Formats: sequence, structure tokens, C-alpha cells
Amino acid sequence: MARLPYVKGEYKVMCDICGRVMYASQTVFNWKHERVCKQCWEPRNPQEMPFRIPVEKRNVPNPRPWKLKEEPSLTDWNKL
Repeated sequence: MARLPYVKGEYKVMCDICGRVMYASQTVFNWKHERVCKQCWEPRNPQEMPFRIPVEKRNVPNPRPWKLKEEPSLTDWNKL
């Protein structure tokens, strides 16, 4: 590890990409939640976040049950 002078309230961290040692205030988190130096940071590619098409709300304006013809009951089968 590299020698860095003592700074009160700071702590040393290592960049997850290049491995350089620096103070935590000199690093940032990237979109993969890795602690990286400002030279290694890159924005997330927009193609990894596809645009979502909103779903249409198609409600039936006046829902009613179908009117079915009366079905023969079990007792009507004897009459056939």
C-alpha cells in the first residue's frame, strides 16, 4: 500500500478497478456499487435501462353477464 500522510477524519481505501490507494473523499461509488477513483468512474450505459412502454388501461365500459338460453335441467332429460 502507498504511504499517504495522516489526515484527521479520513480513512484509506483502494479503488476496485485500478487498485490505487487513496482517501475515501477522493473516491465515488459507480452504478455497480464499487468504490472507484474519479479517473475510473464511468456512467451507466443507457441501453442497460430499456424504456418501458406504459400499459393501457382497457376497462370494459359497461360489464354485464351474457344472457344464455336456459339449459335443460337433469329432470328434463327424461322428456327427450
